Amino acid sequence: MRDHLSVFTLVLVKVVALALVLLSSACSAPGAVEGVFGGEDFTLQCATPLSKTFASGRDSVVVLSEYDSETLRTVNLQIPRFGELPVGEAVEVGGGDTGDARPWVDVVVGELVVDTRSDGVEIISSENAKRAWSVGGTLILEDRTNDALAGTFAVELDDGGFLDGTFVAQPSL
Repeated sequence: MRDHLSVFTLVLVKVVALALVLLSSACSAPGAVEGVFGGEDFTLQCATPLSKTFASGRDSVVVLSEYDSETLRTVNLQIPRFGELPVGEAVEVGGGDTGDARPWVDVVVGELVVDTRSDGVEIISSENAKRAWSVGGTLILEDRTNDALAGTFAVELDDGGFLDGTFVAQPSL
């Protein structure tokens, strides 16, 4: 198990919950992912990818998600030191191992769970999820402003699959 998993899981749960709560009200900013995950074709169309900075603004996570009546699909791009990455140049993607400062990607697919808080807000999550991490590939940041974080990625996954994606993510909170 990766040492960073518990910390990332906490951050990811908060970001995914926030992203999914905001999905219906956020501005349109497209994201798309295609590839192979778990030995099957994988596609994800996200009208509202979101980004969230953490580690005092040094690092960022981009969340692309899509769900139907049964399944939640999420692709997360962890981008350490995103402010230092060159715009328009390919950078190597790693696997998220402790001490590895390269960006990395994980994909999660699970059964959709919808809980409604007392104030009526729906919280969307998944259970019985399958997950894979990137083991290599590239990320290109096309734009990095206060209003958006945009780019493309092509990664190989530790389950033998691959993902190719694009995103224009709006900052959340």
